[in-house]
Amino acid sequence: MSQLSPASKKSLRALASSLRAFAAAGLTVSQLEVFLVIALREGGVTVTEIADELGAEVSAVSRTVALLGKHGRAAKPGLRWVAEVDVEGDRRSKMIHLTAKGSAVAEKAASSL
Repeated sequence: MSQLSPASKKSLRALASSLRAFAAAGLTVSQLEVFLVIALREGGVTVTEIADELGAEVSAVSRTVALLGKHGRAAKPGLRWVAEVDVEGDRRSKMIHLTAKGSAVAEKAASSL
């Protein structure tokens, strides 16, 4: 039987701790993936770009962005971790960016690893 090294065990414990924090916010793995794509993109990202990167439906990504943003769902406010900014010259597109709150969440998760 193969055993993990102490360093690997420590890393996995830190990962589990970070994942529990996201789960406590009510996020699914798919929603966490959307958040991470947004967090990793300098200058923002569109819903279509997120959907393409994850191989997801635009409508599902759009719902997740609403949850991560200010709208939420089922009459609940969103997490306010992301914000949408209009794209100049394209009334239908919006760039998705982390808010200060979202950046703090990402930084905290990253520092625990």
